[in-house]
Amino acid sequence: MKDKRIKACPNPDCSKNKKHAKFKAEDTYCTECASRLVFVCAKCGRALEDRGPEHRICPVCEAKKADQRDRIIDAGQKVGGGLLAVEGLVIGALQKNKK
Repeated sequence: MKDKRIKACPNPDCSKNKKHAKFKAEDTYCTECASRLVFVCAKCGRALEDRGPEHRICPVCEAKKADQRDRIIDAGQKVGGGLLAVEGLVIGALQKNKK
């Protein structure tokens, strides 16, 4: 599996840091200031600890993603429930018309 994490320069005086330049996971040092690179969140750029290649997003962004997913599921259930209620009314009206 290819490591898709990204790294960034932690040096606040480096021009690569100011431009929010991203480096590959295999890179070790900044090409501008030679500082040791750190893993950062793929969405917001916060520094991450090295927990393995499957951890690309910080806990804050993971929580936001989970909240958004839950909101979408809840909205879908509300719409689906409303459609079932309307369908029941339509079927009831059609059955009344047949009699």
